Amino acid sequence: MDIRTLTRFLLWCTIVNGAVLIVSFAVFAIGGREFVYQAHGKWVAVPRKTVDAVLYLLLGIYKIAVLVFNLIPYAVLRIVAKGEYLRADDSQADGCLRPAPEGQQASPAMGSPA
Repeated sequence: MDIRTLTRFLLWCTIVNGAVLIVSFAVFAIGGREFVYQAHGKWVAVPRKTVDAVLYLLLGIYKIAVLVFNLIPYAVLRIVAKGEYLRADDSQADGCLRPAPEGQQASPAMGSPA
């Protein structure tokens, strides 16, 4: 998998997970917690304040997971790819790192000093 494919994958993961997060928070804010309390209150006797706190905690954990596993890796790949494209010559315009041919010095696109 090349860097472009991975970057696009992480972009779409971020978009989809961000949409799920926004919809979940909207449902929570509008009154979905009442539905959750009624559905789960039949099985477990938990006070409403505890249900609200747990739902809020789960949304916070999900938000952190989206940031750590989707958005931050996407941003890093964009930065790395941009740096590689700025330094790459025409033969390496796809952004993939390749070893230098035998007997030749590594190019700056491969991270060695110029």
